[in-house]
Amino acid sequence: VFASIGDSQVVLSIRGIAHDVCAVHKPTGRTERVRIEKAKGVVSNGRIFGLLGVSRAFGDNDFKTSKG
Repeated sequence: VFASIGDSQVVLSIRGIAHDVCAVHKPTGRTERVRIEKAKGVVSNGRIFGLLGVSRAFGDNDFKTSKG
C-alpha cells in the first residue's frame, strides 16, 4: 500500500530497476491542461495562472475558490 500527495513521486525498486508507480500531475500535461481549462483555469508559462507549478495538491485555497 502506498499514497502520493501533491508533487511527491512514488518509485518502486524491483531488483534495482526503478518503476514509476504514479502519474506526475503537471499543468503542462495534455490531460491536466484540459482538466484545468474545464475548471476555468489558465495554464501560462507551464503554471496555473502563471503561478502554481503543480496541478493537484491539498492547500492553495485561493486557487480553488472564487476568492483568488
